[in-house]
Amino acid sequence: MTQIGDEALMALFGAAYTAVATGMPFTHYEKLCELLVFANAPNITTKYDDPRALGRFTACIHDYYQGEQTKRLKNATFIGIQMDESTCIAGESHAAICVIYDEPSTGTIFEEYFGLVKLSGWTGRDLYDACSGEFRRRGVDLEKKLASFSGDGCSAVASEKKGVFGFFRKEVNSACYGVHCASHRLALCVKDAGTKRSSPKMLRDAVAAVDTVIRAAHKVFSKSPERWLNYLAVREVIGALTPARTLKVFNATRWSGRFKCIEDLLSQLPEFLSFLCPASTTPPPPPRPAAAPTPPPLRPATALPPPPRPAVPQPAGQPPAVPAGILSSPELAEYYEALLHASPAVRVILLQQLGSQESVDAILKGLSTMFQIACAGLGVPDNVRVQIVNRQPLQESLKAQVSIIDLNIRRTLSQLAQAQQATLPQPPPPPPPPPPPAAPPPMYSSAYATADDSDSDYDPSDTESVVSSECDDDGVDVDPSCGGKPADEAAKFASLHEKLTDFTTLAFTHFLADVLGTTDAMFKLMQASEFKFSDVPGCVEGTKNALHACYVAVEPGEYLTLALSAFFAEMKATGFGSYKGHAIHNVPAHPEAEVHKLVSKYAANLIRHVNERFPDTRFISALALFDPLEYPDVDQPSLVKWGIEKLNVIHEYFTSRSEAKVHTHECHPVISFGQAKAELVGFLVSMQGMKEEASKAHAAYVQYFAEERAVLSQLLDDASLGYEAAHEVAQKVSRNRARPQHHLDVVIQKLWGLRRNVPQLYRLALFVAMIKPTTVNCERVFSMCTVLKTELHTRHSVTSLDQSLFIKLNTSGSVMKEHEALAKAVIAYHSGTKIHLYQSIAAQVENINRDPRVSHMLVH
Repeated sequence: MTQIGDEALMALFGAAYTAVATGMPFTHYEKLCELLVFANAPNITTKYDDPRALGRFTACIHDYYQGEQTKRLKNATFIGIQMDESTCIAGESHAAICVIYDEPSTGTIFEEYFGLVKLSGWTGRDLYDACSGEFRRRGVDLEKKLASFSGDGCSAVASEKKGVFGFFRKEVNSACYGVHCASHRLALCVKDAGTKRSSPKMLRDAVAAVDTVIRAAHKVFSKSPERWLNYLAVREVIGALTPARTLKVFNATRWSGRFKCIEDLLSQLPEFLSFLCPASTTPPPPPRPAAAPTPPPLRPATALPPPPRPAVPQPAGQPPAVPAGILSSPELAEYYEALLHASPAVRVILLQQLGSQESVDAILKGLSTMFQIACAGLGVPDNVRVQIVNRQPLQESLKAQVSIIDLNIRRTLSQLAQAQQATLPQPPPPPPPPPPPAAPPPMYSSAYATADDSDSDYDPSDTESVVSSECDDDGVDVDPSCGGKPADEAAKFASLHEKLTDFTTLAFTHFLADVLGTTDAMFKLMQASEFKFSDVPGCVEGTKNALHACYVAVEPGEYLTLALSAFFAEMKATGFGSYKGHAIHNVPAHPEAEVHKLVSKYAANLIRHVNERFPDTRFISALALFDPLEYPDVDQPSLVKWGIEKLNVIHEYFTSRSEAKVHTHECHPVISFGQAKAELVGFLVSMQGMKEEASKAHAAYVQYFAEERAVLSQLLDDASLGYEAAHEVAQKVSRNRARPQHHLDVVIQKLWGLRRNVPQLYRLALFVAMIKPTTVNCERVFSMCTVLKTELHTRHSVTSLDQSLFIKLNTSGSVMKEHEALAKAVIAYHSGTKIHLYQSIAAQVENINRDPRVSHMLVH
């Protein structure tokens, strides 16, 4: 390994740090080095611009940062652990470990990523060995430091007998406080309220009906791009204003994902129903006025099936009559017949051609009645008719489908020509020739020879794995009269349309959108990295109050939430007869009362499950002793009495843990509660004096959190388009002010200054501060894994992925701020020899050439 100058190494380390901290693909590292050469960085050459050098530099930077964290952990008073497990798409299971600890020299609380460990098993012992082994590998003794362990609540983690939490209590510290992640608990409450066996059957049936329509709606487009293009065409015809969103499917165990699925479906439900209806219902055409003369039929009634009636809202009144002689124009007759019998995408093309082709333009201007008839036959609303003539060509998504559409136009017009020819007197047909021997299976006629182009290279023998009930068949434009698949597809679409227009299912879908939106807001609040134990009671109480006020303590039909209020406003306007122009069915005699029965039962059941999964335990309530915001506004004697009650409850917890006899050594931490009671009066006075400052810190944190969420929502809002809007949002995102601290972190720093006056209560306050109520930091690790493992990256090993995660999650991301740390990493790099680098750093990236099997092949 050649030696290069410190300035050049700093530049290369800065490029490596930038690539990892910003989540760049490793292949971009070479471009960063080229930029350094272009910028005349001192002594830069192209010798170190390959990913192998990036791996060595990253390993060296990671070793420095990890060493600094290990030093802080060894000096910490207490440590709290959060752990979660996830299995990637490749089948590999990893445990993400995060820590919260204090720095005794400053009183600062750190919440950091600790490591990513590959799992060899999924039992409680396997998970415990993986987690504790990582701390032992880094020389961190947990015996006298472990204060809390937070997990997801599964038996392998939460069980006190054979779970990770139980092993930590038995083998490390019996005073360790176990936490079932609050976000996971709230998700389980939402799930149990509608699916648990103890829930009322009416709730379980309603939730199952909504789940069925969501899954069926997802399957409509999941394996058929052609249906998606036709759906976009229908949206183009009716002038949809909401953006088209891909319908999603949820995981049965992830109830937080249901909100996004229902939200996407409801936002475009009118257009989706309009897409389903032409293929699912076939009522007779609307009757024409008897006084108006009608043209003679252009074909026998049995030549084609009755035209499907579109699902878009019909204009008021009957369509205008056809004046005599208008359909005598062969060109217009062909267009009108094609409009009646074409698929939705073909109708858009024909209607545009009817209003834009120069060959028809002159005739169209003098025959406006004909154009109204065509629009009425399609069910185009009045406000859209004027726009269709001047509408721009189809969007880019339909351009790939132009050839298929043209074939369908020719197919339809060829049918019409054959039908018209059949109405004329024909000479007797010649006798058919005898069929040739060993004739092949009959083929479609020339009109359909290329129409089924979605199946032209499709082997029916390959369809055994396709489930017929999933609406996954292609070939939407195949004529059902030929026995093709669309006949079955039409039945599936009709069934889905019927389920979606069922009154109870439709109302409960709107209700779930509202109630899941309420709980989703709580999920977002819990996902704040600074979420502390003191935030849980208020968050839970706020959720219960919102549920009761919105769905229980209201009159039937008088809901204030967004989706339900809009739904009942339309129901009242239409007399509970239609939804967005589509007739609804199974409407009960008292619809508002029946829906309110479902809504109130679900909300009450959800509140009951929240009370069960978030019990107001005496120990958690006693932790209010260390939160100034929980202090009552009373005189000092009453305050002292209140404080003694809280301290006694905490004393009972530590006493019970010491008497449990499940540990193999002395219970830590050792707290002298006699001395703590002597310190209590001064501690209470000091904490009450911090109440105003803590209140201001809490308000600043909540305001910052709300503004941050508002900015993120604006970034994700589809309506926030254009350069000016994007520039405005960018200005908000680039705020220079630092993120405010949580008020409990401010309190701990204040208590650090008083630690000599109240040493025992300060230790207790630190112990309580390590109790992390959620595992959201672990969830953030897995989300970052997905970002790092994109298709532009090479596949990361566990070691290299762990190094990238550590740098990205635990550092500022700024080369200027990390200049001092990078300089120390360069010194460590200089101190190593070539063999040292390969053995202690490069080997950590698990180079495949070091695999014994590969080495064996190389030797031989």
